[in-house]
Amino acid sequence: MIVGAAMAATIPASRRILIANVFEAVAETKQGSIAQAVRHLPPEGYAAAVLKDGPWGVLIIDAERGEDSFGAHEVPVCGTIGSGDVFAGVLAAHVAAGNDLVPATGAAAAAAAAWITSSEDQPGEDLPARASAIAAAPAVWVDRRRLEALRFAVETDPGLDPGVRERIGRGLRYLGMETVHTANDAVQPIDVRGSGNEGTDPVAAAVTKAIVWAREAYGSTRPSPHDHQQRGG
Repeated sequence: MIVGAAMAATIPASRRILIANVFEAVAETKQGSIAQAVRHLPPEGYAAAVLKDGPWGVLIIDAERGEDSFGAHEVPVCGTIGSGDVFAGVLAAHVAAGNDLVPATGAAAAAAAAWITSSEDQPGEDLPARASAIAAAPAVWVDRRRLEALRFAVETDPGLDPGVRERIGRGLRYLGMETVHTANDAVQPIDVRGSGNEGTDPVAAAVTKAIVWAREAYGSTRPSPHDHQQRGG
C-alpha cells in the first residue's frame, strides 16, 4: 500500500486481489469514506478487493460477482501485530489452491482471530487447529457504511474526565461511529456507563461495550467457511 495498487499491478500475475484495511482503501481511492471508496473498487487491473475492518468483519468486492462479506469472530485479544500477515498468507494459500474467494476469506479471518488470541512471535503448529475451531462458530458482520451514515451520542458516567470522554469518542470514530453532530442530526445514543470500574481502562472498556452493542444492533450472522464450501459457494 506504500506504492499503491497501480504500482503492484505492474507485477505479472494471473489474478490480482487487493487486500487492505478500510483506511488504506480510502487512501488508495482518494475518497472521503468507505461508502465512497467501495464504488471505486476493485482498482483497475484487479479481480477483487478484500477490505478488512477489524471487529466489523471483511467486505469482498468482486469485479464480476459483486459484493459479499464475512463477519468477525468474538475472541479475546492479546495483540494484533502480525494478524494482517496471517490473514494475507492464509487467503493467498487458499486462493492459490483453487478455493473460492469467500470461504478463503472466512478461513483467513479465522486464522487471524486465532493469531490475535496468542502472544506468540510467530504462528505455532497448533494455529490451524485453533483457527478451525474458531471458524466453526458463526461470525458477525456489521456494514461500516451503515455506521458511517449515523451519528452517535455517548452516555458516560457522571463526572467522567473530559479527556477520557474525548478518547472514547476518538475510539468510536476510528470504528466509523461518528460522535460529532449538529442539532439537526438524528442521534443514536450509546450507553457505555459503568466502563470506569476500578482496575480497568475506561476507554478500552467503553469502546468494547460500544462494539458489543453495535454487533447486536446492526450485525448479521455469517456462516462459517465450511458452510460456504458445503453449499458450493
